[in-house]
Amino acid sequence: MARWWPGFCFQCVGAWLAWQAWVPALPDSAAWASQHARVASRDDGKGDAKGWTLSELRRISLKQGPGTTLKVHGVAMMPELFDAAELEALLRAFQDFRETDEAADFKFGELRAQRQAIHIPFQPPFNALPLLGRDKSLLAPLCDCLGQDFVLESALVISVDGGTSSMNAHTDTEDEGSISVHIPLQPLTDGFAPLSFCPGTHGDVELLDRAGAEVRRWRCIGESRMDARKRIAAGRRVKRQALSLHWDGEASALLDGCDLQIGRSCARVRGIQGCTTMGLQVGDEITHVNELSFVAWLRIQADIEEMRSNLVLQVLRPPNVNTLAPPPKLLVGAPLSVGDAIIYDSRTVHWGMANEKTGIRHVLYLNFMSSSFQGYSPDGDAIEAATERCLKERAVFQKQLQRIKAETRPRLA
Repeated sequence: MARWWPGFCFQCVGAWLAWQAWVPALPDSAAWASQHARVASRDDGKGDAKGWTLSELRRISLKQGPGTTLKVHGVAMMPELFDAAELEALLRAFQDFRETDEAADFKFGELRAQRQAIHIPFQPPFNALPLLGRDKSLLAPLCDCLGQDFVLESALVISVDGGTSSMNAHTDTEDEGSISVHIPLQPLTDGFAPLSFCPGTHGDVELLDRAGAEVRRWRCIGESRMDARKRIAAGRRVKRQALSLHWDGEASALLDGCDLQIGRSCARVRGIQGCTTMGLQVGDEITHVNELSFVAWLRIQADIEEMRSNLVLQVLRPPNVNTLAPPPKLLVGAPLSVGDAIIYDSRTVHWGMANEKTGIRHVLYLNFMSSSFQGYSPDGDAIEAATERCLKERAVFQKQLQRIKAETRPRLA
């Protein structure tokens, strides 16, 4: 026994090291190289130097590998990850299943903005879904980002009715260790509820809080709070124009002619009641009057005659939103073909766009998580509210992933 035991241990260690070296090398395997060649022939890879496009993300992902791209940018694209014909068959089966009474047992959480989530059941054809994609191409980037012991958190379809509005910018979690795979079951175009992403935001968990605080202070003319928050999150911050406006009339005309929202030191023009000669516009912020802060001037103007006429207003005027260039960190996840997929870190700022079509949009999501994940799970609330049947079939999918991973590992010599 003393003779063969060291040799056996050496063989085991050698096999383990081979597995360690093999997983990161998957993107350079023959299967990945073949896929790379097929897709590269469809696109010259130049992208758009002025901002993010799906074409540019595809080029970067194919050049650097999806794992590296995901780590750096928080989002990556994997073209032809699934067989398009298989997904089209899965869509037809899901549409039929969605109309049955048992679909209610698989409802998976409450989503924003009139979106519905249904966990897929473990039955044909759903149980034949390749959870790691064609040629198990997801294995390498998931191992790279989540570790080799990653687990499946959920497998669900999110449906968006025609005419549904867009969502607010959000992250699914602020904690590291969760990745989603976005797999359209229909061709996604701009206007058919694709996702929008802000690449590179997965490392800045306070970004949306800062954007919200800025929006509360001011936003562009013609811009909603929700759109302003998206613009700032996507990297388009703009400055207001500083103006000096001279008002020869009485202070009372200024105060009576404008609907003002008065803050701690300044006032914002919310409306103008038939008096436009002073040059103010809706959205203007009056910071100073005759070199005093607006609020300080307001307190004394009734008592000091010099402060009631011949006024000089210092104003900050926001730009019109229609004059702005697209934000530099805005990536619209369209057009996206059936079979292609986008993978993203759950900390990346993103949102579902509006469905301007009449038909229902269906997208399959595979959500993965590190086995050592600590924090708020994107699916935590849905799991807590799910039915016993849904949880049982979810567990079967989880076991199936582990079997696939076990079969992929090289056998010990």
